[in-house]
Amino acid sequence: MKVIPFAKKRQLLTAAVSAALLLSGCSSLETRTAQGVSDHQPGGAMYFFENGLPETISTDSNSTIQLSGKHYRDGAHSLQWNFNNGSQLTFDQPVGFKHFKANGSDQSRHSFLVWIYSEAPVNDHLTFQFGEDDQVKTQFKMKLDFTGWRHAIVPFGEMEGNPTEMMNRLTLIAPESITSGSLYIDQMMLSIPVDPRWPTRDNQLPFVNLAADSAPNSHWLSLYRFDQLAKKAAVSNSASTEAVISERFNTLLMDEVRPLTDKKLEAIRDQYYGYQIKREHGQATGIPLDNTNRLKIFLDKGVNKGLLDDQASDLLFKNADLKPYGELMMDIASAWHGTDNEVTREELATMFINLADYFDDQGFAYGSSLGTVHHFGYSLRPLFKAHFLMQDVLNERNRLERTQQMLSWFAGAGRIFEPADQIDSFNIDVMNTQLQGILASILLISDSNEQARWLSQLSQWLSTSLVTSPGTAGGFKEDGSMFHHSQHYPAYGKGGLRGLTPVVYMLSGTDYAISQKAHALLRNATLMTAVYANQNRTLMSIAGRHPTGKESMETDPFLYMALSGTPDGGQTIDQEMAATWLRLTDSPAPALVDKFTSMGISANQPAVGNWSMNYAGLALHRRDGWVAGARGFSRYLVSHETYANANRYGRYINYGILEILPENPDNRAFSHDGWNWARWPGTTAVQLPVDQLNADLLNVDTFSGLEEMLLSTQSFNGALSMNDNGLFATIVEGHPKYDGSFSANKSVFFFDDRIVALGSGIKTADDQHNTETTLFQHAVRSDAKATTINGNKLASGDRKQLATSSTLLMDPNSNAYFLPEGQSLLIEQQQQESRHQKNSKVTHGEFATAVLSHGKAPENAGYEYAVLVNTTVEKAAQFKNSLSSELKPYQVIRKDSQAHVVEDQASGMTGYALFSAGVVDAGVVASVDTPVLLMTEGDENKLSLTLVDPDLRLYQGRDESQYDEQGVQKEVSIYSRSWRKAPSIPHTLTLELKGQWQPSSLPDDVVIKGYQNGNTLLAITTEQARNIEFELKK
Repeated sequence: MKVIPFAKKRQLLTAAVSAALLLSGCSSLETRTAQGVSDHQPGGAMYFFENGLPETISTDSNSTIQLSGKHYRDGAHSLQWNFNNGSQLTFDQPVGFKHFKANGSDQSRHSFLVWIYSEAPVNDHLTFQFGEDDQVKTQFKMKLDFTGWRHAIVPFGEMEGNPTEMMNRLTLIAPESITSGSLYIDQMMLSIPVDPRWPTRDNQLPFVNLAADSAPNSHWLSLYRFDQLAKKAAVSNSASTEAVISERFNTLLMDEVRPLTDKKLEAIRDQYYGYQIKREHGQATGIPLDNTNRLKIFLDKGVNKGLLDDQASDLLFKNADLKPYGELMMDIASAWHGTDNEVTREELATMFINLADYFDDQGFAYGSSLGTVHHFGYSLRPLFKAHFLMQDVLNERNRLERTQQMLSWFAGAGRIFEPADQIDSFNIDVMNTQLQGILASILLISDSNEQARWLSQLSQWLSTSLVTSPGTAGGFKEDGSMFHHSQHYPAYGKGGLRGLTPVVYMLSGTDYAISQKAHALLRNATLMTAVYANQNRTLMSIAGRHPTGKESMETDPFLYMALSGTPDGGQTIDQEMAATWLRLTDSPAPALVDKFTSMGISANQPAVGNWSMNYAGLALHRRDGWVAGARGFSRYLVSHETYANANRYGRYINYGILEILPENPDNRAFSHDGWNWARWPGTTAVQLPVDQLNADLLNVDTFSGLEEMLLSTQSFNGALSMNDNGLFATIVEGHPKYDGSFSANKSVFFFDDRIVALGSGIKTADDQHNTETTLFQHAVRSDAKATTINGNKLASGDRKQLATSSTLLMDPNSNAYFLPEGQSLLIEQQQQESRHQKNSKVTHGEFATAVLSHGKAPENAGYEYAVLVNTTVEKAAQFKNSLSSELKPYQVIRKDSQAHVVEDQASGMTGYALFSAGVVDAGVVASVDTPVLLMTEGDENKLSLTLVDPDLRLYQGRDESQYDEQGVQKEVSIYSRSWRKAPSIPHTLTLELKGQWQPSSLPDDVVIKGYQNGNTLLAITTEQARNIEFELKK
């Protein structure tokens, strides 16, 4: 939604003439008009006052009503009520209220909505009473201490009294404390269903939706609470290096300023006049300014819910939108700094002030939540910057204090006064959209002592928040995961880093720098983005609800972390971060490149090694520029995220996916159009037709929306890293919503450029569709290599069922696949028909695919295959021949329901995926009393071990609230889980090793508890699925 365009092209006005018009408040715009809109909408009674005075409205003898074009929220009119003290305005008609009936598809609650305009603040309130004729059933009061527009969204369940479905009257009672006055009323909706997560309390309605202060979206909606925190905070003295921070902020913003051109100035004027601003009696009015997030009340992910007819929908959705307004303000601020012409600067300054006053008049003011402020931050980002850049103009024209208060309110700056012992997460939305606004609002505080107090508190809050993220709470984990929506979510994380790292840089080296611990944690999370991405393109398994193949990471955070220095403050430039930025950036700043080069810093090489990110359920393995990732889900980590318009077919994406992303991500296997959503690489899944994979979305509770994020009941899901190698294992379990009978034990072992994948215990009751394990599904591109079978190219239309032991299979990225005999291998290349992940439209594409078939309704199926990554035909042939020799490159020691154990010949390492406790009797391991991952390296006299208990242990026992009366797991929202922000529970396990071993290098959490039957018993305390490394000797 953009500013309403003009019907005819305006000619470019000279700067002098424009400035004169601006100062006078005049314009040559056409008059805004609106067609009549019915008050009887499909969703109920809605008064827009565009079709004359409704007969249902009456007043007492002490007041009058009329239609007015002076102030309006839609169309061209509102209802003007001229009242005396205690006057009454009555609407006689059925209210339309409906009680909520519990269900799993829609949690909306009937609510009352209205816009009220006041030309002067009144220290009193307006009363709204709903009743059956003269009998009042429920009511609420709205404070009138404001000027301009205010919006109320009040659920009936939060009013005083007990609403009934027979209510047929609404009465407004004027304040008693003044003799007379006028209010303007518009867009009154007597009772419509509203998502209960959205109503937001403010200074006028402080009683609304108190639950939002502790809800998952509290970071958006708790503006009133945050403001109260700031008011209650104690005053403290701080040091004074504020000027350095302000100068850095200004420098960053000025980097975006370009010299003003005539073309740009004309475009700014054109947009400005679209707001039809008029000045009268010190007020600046204009066309209605709204926000797309508020208008989601009338939408269901872009699909009209049927509350409005076409005319009403057009009326509401054609207003000016907050986001382009903010972008215009930033354009004006940049233009003001980009010209030395004093006349033009005066014109631009006047535009900015007029728009700022209009913004305030529209209700975007301190203490106002405009009904709801959910997701406002995304639209406000340019406004925070624009007002900071124009602080001198705002100060000269006596708008700075009002602006500072407004920015502080909408940024939720008071949140920084949250007591440290009550901070339980760090929300990435705040980092991304509001943090720089918080800093800007602080730097606009005129009192230096007060500004220092806020900066000191900001530093303390950041230092605490950055290191506080228990369980699946938002923020940064020690393994580099960036949590949002209770999962590792780089698509949001990159925005968080984009907003956070410049602030960390601005504070660095001052008295307000963040703590060393917080800095180190942030540094690690930033570095990890370069591990799970190639050329900034991320793995598909961590794409969240955006399976496009285009999800990417940002490079600027590396630059800001480089400029922030090392965590200990010992170096003003972090050389590793600088070297990584030089490698990744595609738009290097010459001055910074020269600075780093002069320090001897040059672009580094991609990382090599193996990483376990167990808060993400993710294993990462890198060599020679490529990265392989394996991922699963569990009873703590959701399998996928699906919305009505995003990732509708993504159910299987983390069913043990094994993705190999080449150095050039343009050559990746994934391509959206034609993609078979049941065949993610490495996954084992029932091959449902695409339409049966379409998610059956529910709105299961008031914590969530219309979405799907399923949990399993399994806790075994994770990875281990040791000496640049590692392993991953998971128990995949289907959800009863679709197929609770499905399960599979899966593991992946990483040894240098060799990957071994095992599966066992594969079963499902589905006897209508095949169950398959996908080796790869690769898009066929005209400029790419072909898939080959024993050196022969696979052609379009080919479909081959092959004996596995005799096949040398290579995909287009030169990954060679080796399969022991006795497995059913299907290879094909064909045009595929699929569905678009957002809107279910038909898509097509050609793909080469290799799968292992387990048939219909397997009961205990398994598989084994190895991959030689990024290899040559010659090396692949040698590897294949060696598989039949006495000295095999790897040996599968066990592959059953309890254990997958693989020994690698070249590295001398053995990996153990022990899915259940008990006797193991494989390699050096005799038994274990807890399911674990283990990797060993050594000989008969010395032994190095790494152990991981992959159970995050966020709770013990069974979460009974996830089960129905028959004991079957049901769909629940991850946001409703009581354990969502619980810390990992320490657990001590017993590992029995063959032979009698002595300690060589033991951490505090490993103790030799004794010897039994010639074996060694170790007590190992685990927490947060960490890698525990230790050494033994004989």
